Amino acid sequence: MIDVIIPLYNSKATISNTLDSILKQVNLKDIIVYLVDDQSTEKYEDIINYYSNYINIRYLKLKKNSGPGVARQYGIDNSHNEYIVFIDSDDEFCSQDSLLVLYNSIHGYDMVFSRMIQCFENSEETVFHECCLHGKMYRRSFIEDKKLKFNKLRSHEDNAFNQLYMICSKNINYISNVTYKYNFNYSSITRTANGKDSLKKYISSMTWLYKNVEKQKYVDIFYAGIVITEIMYYSYFNLMVNNINTKIIKEKLYYLKKMYDKYGKYVSVKEKINMFNGFYNQVIPQYTFYDFLKMYSK
Repeated sequence: MIDVIIPLYNSKATISNTLDSILKQVNLKDIIVYLVDDQSTEKYEDIINYYSNYINIRYLKLKKNSGPGVARQYGIDNSHNEYIVFIDSDDEFCSQDSLLVLYNSIHGYDMVFSRMIQCFENSEETVFHECCLHGKMYRRSFIEDKKLKFNKLRSHEDNAFNQLYMICSKNINYISNVTYKYNFNYSSITRTANGKDSLKKYISSMTWLYKNVEKQKYVDIFYAGIVITEIMYYSYFNLMVNNINTKIIKEKLYYLKKMYDKYGKYVSVKEKINMFNGFYNQVIPQYTFYDFLKMYSK
Protein backbone atom coordinates (compact mmCIF):
# COMPACT_ATOMS: atom_id res chain seq x y z
CA MET A 1 0.00 0.00 0.00
CA ILE A 2 2.88 2.41 0.76
CA ASP A 3 6.06 3.01 -1.24
CA VAL A 4 8.86 4.67 0.73
CA ILE A 5 11.41 6.25 -1.62
CA ILE A 6 14.94 7.00 -0.35
CA PRO A 7 17.60 8.63 -2.56
CA LEU A 8 21.10 7.38 -1.74
CA TYR A 9 24.38 9.14 -2.33
CA ASN A 10 27.30 7.98 -0.17
CA SER A 11 24.84 7.39 2.65
CA LYS A 12 26.39 4.32 4.27
CA ALA A 13 27.05 6.09 7.56
CA THR A 14 23.40 7.06 8.11
CA ILE A 15 21.09 4.80 6.10
CA SER A 16 20.94 2.12 8.82
CA ASN A 17 19.30 4.59 11.22
CA THR A 18 16.74 5.43 8.55
CA LEU A 19 16.00 1.78 7.86
CA ASP A 20 15.81 1.04 11.61
CA SER A 21 13.05 3.63 11.90
CA ILE A 22 11.18 1.86 9.07
CA LEU A 23 11.76 -1.56 10.63
CA LYS A 24 9.97 -0.33 13.77
CA GLN A 25 6.79 0.64 11.90
CA VAL A 26 3.74 -1.23 13.15
CA ASN A 27 2.41 -1.65 9.59
CA LEU A 28 5.71 -2.91 8.18
CA LYS A 29 4.04 -5.57 6.02
CA ASP A 30 2.28 -2.84 4.01
CA ILE A 31 5.53 -1.03 3.13
CA ILE A 32 7.92 -1.40 0.19
CA VAL A 33 11.19 0.54 0.47
CA TYR A 34 12.91 1.77 -2.70
CA LEU A 35 16.59 2.63 -2.28
CA VAL A 36 17.60 4.71 -5.31
CA ASP A 37 21.38 4.86 -5.60
CA ASP A 38 22.56 8.04 -7.33
CA GLN A 39 25.91 6.51 -8.38
CA SER A 40 27.42 6.37 -4.88
CA THR A 41 31.09 5.47 -4.58
CA GLU A 42 30.13 3.42 -1.50
CA LYS A 43 28.67 -0.08 -1.59
CA TYR A 44 25.48 -1.06 0.26
CA GLU A 45 25.28 -4.81 -0.30
CA ASP A 46 25.88 -5.75 3.35
CA ILE A 47 23.26 -3.29 4.60
CA ILE A 48 20.70 -4.32 1.99
CA ASN A 49 21.31 -8.03 2.62
CA TYR A 50 20.75 -7.55 6.35
CA TYR A 51 17.60 -5.43 6.17
CA SER A 52 16.10 -7.51 3.36
CA ASN A 53 15.52 -10.20 5.98
CA TYR A 54 12.96 -7.92 7.65
CA ILE A 55 11.93 -5.21 5.15
CA ASN A 56 10.65 -5.47 1.58
CA ILE A 57 13.51 -3.59 -0.13
CA ARG A 58 13.98 -2.85 -3.81
CA TYR A 59 17.41 -1.53 -4.83
CA LEU A 60 17.57 0.73 -7.89
CA LYS A 61 20.60 2.46 -9.36
CA LEU A 62 20.78 5.45 -11.68
CA LYS A 63 23.05 5.18 -14.73
CA LYS A 64 24.74 8.48 -13.87
CA ASN A 65 24.87 10.84 -10.92
CA SER A 66 21.86 13.13 -11.40
CA GLY A 67 20.81 14.56 -8.03
CA PRO A 68 18.04 13.76 -5.53
CA GLY A 69 15.16 15.01 -7.69
CA VAL A 70 15.99 12.60 -10.51
CA ALA A 71 16.48 9.81 -7.96
CA ARG A 72 13.06 10.42 -6.39
CA GLN A 73 11.41 10.57 -9.81
CA TYR A 74 13.08 7.30 -10.76
CA GLY A 75 11.68 5.82 -7.56
CA ILE A 76 8.17 6.99 -8.48
CA ASP A 77 8.47 5.65 -12.02
CA ASN A 78 9.64 2.24 -10.83
CA SER A 79 7.22 1.70 -7.94
CA HIS A 80 3.48 1.00 -7.98
CA ASN A 81 1.65 1.39 -4.65
CA GLU A 82 -1.11 3.98 -4.27
CA TYR A 83 0.63 5.99 -1.53
CA ILE A 84 4.13 7.48 -1.64
CA VAL A 85 6.33 8.74 1.17
CA PHE A 86 9.78 10.30 0.79
CA ILE A 87 12.50 10.17 3.41
CA ASP A 88 16.13 11.26 3.18
CA SER A 89 18.90 8.79 3.92
CA ASP A 90 20.03 10.71 7.03
CA ASP A 91 16.57 11.21 8.55
CA GLU A 92 14.14 9.00 10.50
CA PHE A 93 10.47 8.40 11.17
CA CYS A 94 10.10 9.55 14.74
CA SER A 95 7.63 6.98 16.10
CA GLN A 96 6.51 3.41 15.48
CA ASP A 97 3.18 4.51 14.01
CA SER A 98 4.40 7.41 11.83
CA LEU A 99 3.47 5.73 8.54
CA LEU A 100 0.24 4.30 9.95
CA VAL A 101 -0.86 7.75 11.13
CA LEU A 102 -0.16 9.20 7.68
CA TYR A 103 -1.96 6.31 5.98
CA ASN A 104 -5.03 6.58 8.20
CA SER A 105 -5.17 10.34 7.58
CA ILE A 106 -4.94 10.43 3.77
CA HIS A 107 -8.26 8.72 2.94
CA GLY A 108 -10.40 11.19 1.01
CA TYR A 109 -7.44 13.54 0.48
CA ASP A 110 -4.72 14.06 -2.13
CA MET A 111 -2.06 14.49 0.52
CA VAL A 112 -1.60 14.41 4.28
CA PHE A 113 0.73 16.92 5.91
CA SER A 114 2.07 16.33 9.43
CA ARG A 115 4.51 18.17 11.65
CA MET A 116 8.18 17.26 11.93
CA ILE A 117 11.07 17.69 14.34
CA GLN A 118 14.01 19.69 12.96
CA CYS A 119 17.19 18.67 14.79
CA PHE A 120 20.15 21.05 14.78
CA GLU A 121 23.51 20.72 16.56
CA ASN A 122 22.33 22.17 19.87
CA SER A 123 18.58 22.52 19.55
CA GLU A 124 15.43 21.23 17.93
CA GLU A 125 12.03 22.56 16.97
CA THR A 126 8.69 21.09 15.90
CA VAL A 127 7.23 22.68 12.78
CA PHE A 128 4.93 22.44 9.79
CA HIS A 129 7.19 22.83 6.76
CA GLU A 130 5.42 23.47 3.46
CA CYS A 131 8.54 23.69 1.30
CA CYS A 132 9.89 20.19 1.87
CA LEU A 133 8.76 16.60 1.30
CA HIS A 134 9.22 15.59 4.93
CA GLY A 135 6.35 14.29 7.06
CA LYS A 136 3.94 13.94 4.15
CA MET A 137 2.16 11.19 2.24
CA TYR A 138 1.18 11.60 -1.42
CA ARG A 139 -1.48 9.89 -3.51
CA ARG A 140 0.01 8.32 -6.66
CA SER A 141 -3.20 8.68 -8.69
CA PHE A 142 -3.13 12.45 -8.08
CA ILE A 143 0.51 12.66 -9.25
CA GLU A 144 -0.34 10.73 -12.39
CA ASP A 145 -3.55 12.64 -13.11
CA LYS A 146 -1.80 16.04 -12.78
CA LYS A 147 1.37 14.74 -14.54
CA LEU A 148 3.53 16.02 -11.69
CA LYS A 149 7.25 15.30 -11.84
CA PHE A 150 10.41 16.41 -10.08
CA ASN A 151 12.60 18.79 -12.05
CA LYS A 152 16.19 17.81 -12.83
CA LEU A 153 17.84 20.66 -10.94
CA ARG A 154 20.09 19.70 -8.05
CA SER A 155 18.80 22.28 -5.59
CA HIS A 156 15.32 23.29 -4.36
CA GLU A 157 13.74 20.58 -6.54
CA ASP A 158 11.90 19.22 -3.49
CA ASN A 159 10.51 22.68 -2.72
CA ALA A 160 9.27 23.07 -6.31
CA PHE A 161 7.60 19.64 -6.42
CA ASN A 162 5.86 20.02 -3.08
CA GLN A 163 4.63 23.56 -3.76
CA LEU A 164 3.36 22.52 -7.18
CA TYR A 165 1.50 19.60 -5.61
CA MET A 166 -0.15 21.87 -3.03
CA ILE A 167 -1.05 24.57 -5.56
CA CYS A 168 -2.80 21.94 -7.70
CA SER A 169 -4.78 20.26 -4.90
CA LYS A 170 -8.15 21.05 -3.37
CA ASN A 171 -7.85 18.37 -0.68
CA ILE A 172 -4.92 18.45 1.75
CA ASN A 173 -5.26 17.14 5.29
CA TYR A 174 -3.16 18.93 7.91
CA ILE A 175 -2.67 16.90 11.09
CA SER A 176 -0.96 17.86 14.35
CA ASN A 177 0.91 14.55 14.72
CA VAL A 178 4.71 14.60 14.51
CA THR A 179 5.87 11.83 12.16
CA TYR A 180 9.32 12.81 10.85
CA LYS A 181 12.72 13.60 12.35
CA TYR A 182 14.80 15.86 10.12
CA ASN A 183 18.50 15.89 10.92
CA PHE A 184 19.90 19.19 9.69
CA ASN A 185 22.72 18.49 7.23
CA TYR A 186 25.25 21.29 6.99
CA SER A 187 26.93 19.65 4.00
CA SER A 188 23.84 19.42 1.77
CA ILE A 189 23.95 20.70 -1.80
CA THR A 190 21.83 23.75 -0.98
CA ARG A 191 23.86 24.81 2.05
CA THR A 192 27.33 24.29 0.61
CA ALA A 193 26.59 26.43 -2.43
CA ASN A 194 27.70 30.06 -2.21
CA GLY A 195 25.03 32.72 -1.92
CA LYS A 196 25.01 33.68 -5.60
CA ASP A 197 24.99 30.10 -6.82
CA SER A 198 22.27 29.07 -4.37
CA LEU A 199 20.02 31.98 -5.37
CA LYS A 200 20.47 31.21 -9.08
CA LYS A 201 19.41 27.60 -8.46
CA TYR A 202 16.48 28.73 -6.32
CA ILE A 203 15.19 31.14 -8.96
CA SER A 204 15.62 28.47 -11.67
CA SER A 205 13.60 25.97 -9.64
CA MET A 206 10.87 28.49 -8.85
CA THR A 207 10.66 29.42 -12.54
CA TRP A 208 10.15 25.73 -13.31
CA LEU A 209 7.45 25.63 -10.62
CA TYR A 210 5.34 28.42 -12.11
CA LYS A 211 5.77 27.25 -15.70
CA ASN A 212 4.24 23.97 -14.53
CA VAL A 213 1.51 25.78 -12.58
CA GLU A 214 0.51 27.41 -15.87
CA LYS A 215 -0.09 23.96 -17.39
CA GLN A 216 -2.66 22.97 -14.75
CA LYS A 217 -6.43 23.23 -15.18
CA TYR A 218 -7.04 23.77 -11.46
CA VAL A 219 -4.93 26.15 -9.39
CA ASP A 220 -5.47 27.24 -5.79
CA ILE A 221 -5.02 30.92 -6.66
CA PHE A 222 -4.66 32.08 -3.05
CA TYR A 223 -1.95 29.55 -2.24
CA ALA A 224 -0.26 30.25 -5.58
CA GLY A 225 -0.26 33.91 -4.52
CA ILE A 226 1.30 33.11 -1.14
CA VAL A 227 4.08 31.07 -2.77
CA ILE A 228 4.95 33.63 -5.47
CA THR A 229 4.96 36.43 -2.89
CA GLU A 230 7.42 34.45 -0.77
CA ILE A 231 9.57 33.85 -3.85
CA MET A 232 9.70 37.54 -4.70
CA TYR A 233 10.51 38.58 -1.10
CA TYR A 234 13.24 35.94 -0.85
CA SER A 235 14.72 37.05 -4.18
CA TYR A 236 14.56 40.73 -3.21
CA PHE A 237 16.51 40.33 0.02
CA ASN A 238 19.01 37.89 -1.43
CA LEU A 239 19.73 39.98 -4.50
CA MET A 240 20.68 42.87 -2.23
CA VAL A 241 22.97 40.64 -0.18
CA ASN A 242 24.63 38.92 -3.14
CA ASN A 243 24.50 41.72 -5.73
CA ILE A 244 23.56 39.44 -8.62
CA ASN A 245 22.94 41.10 -11.95
CA THR A 246 23.18 38.46 -14.67
CA LYS A 247 21.09 38.25 -17.83
CA ILE A 248 19.77 34.78 -16.90
CA ILE A 249 18.57 35.95 -13.48
CA LYS A 250 16.91 38.98 -15.04
CA GLU A 251 15.03 36.91 -17.61
CA LYS A 252 13.73 34.49 -14.98
CA LEU A 253 12.72 37.28 -12.62
CA TYR A 254 10.83 38.99 -15.44
CA TYR A 255 8.81 35.79 -15.73
CA LEU A 256 8.32 35.41 -11.95
CA LYS A 257 7.24 39.06 -11.75
CA LYS A 258 4.50 38.24 -14.30
CA MET A 259 3.39 35.40 -12.01
CA TYR A 260 3.42 37.79 -9.04
CA ASP A 261 1.17 40.17 -10.97
CA LYS A 262 -1.17 37.30 -11.80
CA TYR A 263 -1.42 35.56 -8.41
CA GLY A 264 -0.03 37.99 -5.82
CA LYS A 265 -3.17 40.11 -6.04
CA TYR A 266 -5.10 37.37 -4.23
CA VAL A 267 -3.00 37.86 -1.08
CA SER A 268 -4.20 40.61 1.27
CA VAL A 269 -1.99 43.60 2.10
CA LYS A 270 -1.96 42.56 5.77
CA GLU A 271 -0.78 39.07 4.85
CA LYS A 272 1.91 40.50 2.59
CA ILE A 273 3.17 42.78 5.37
CA ASN A 274 3.36 39.85 7.80
CA MET A 275 5.26 37.80 5.24
CA PHE A 276 7.61 40.68 4.42
CA ASN A 277 8.43 41.19 8.10
CA GLY A 278 9.25 37.50 8.35
CA PHE A 279 11.88 37.88 5.63
CA TYR A 280 13.46 41.05 7.04
CA ASN A 281 17.01 40.22 8.08
CA GLN A 282 18.67 43.52 8.96
CA VAL A 283 19.68 44.27 5.38
CA ILE A 284 19.89 47.98 4.67
CA PRO A 285 17.77 48.27 1.51
CA GLN A 286 19.44 49.80 -1.54
CA TYR A 287 15.97 50.18 -3.00
CA THR A 288 12.43 49.37 -1.89
CA PHE A 289 10.57 46.18 -2.75
CA TYR A 290 8.34 48.19 -5.08
CA ASP A 291 11.42 49.55 -6.87
CA PHE A 292 12.60 45.94 -7.17
CA LEU A 293 9.30 44.95 -8.79
CA LYS A 294 9.57 47.84 -11.25
CA MET A 295 13.06 46.71 -12.23
CA TYR A 296 11.60 43.40 -13.42
CA SER A 297 8.55 44.72 -15.23
CA LYS A 298 8.39 44.75 -19.00
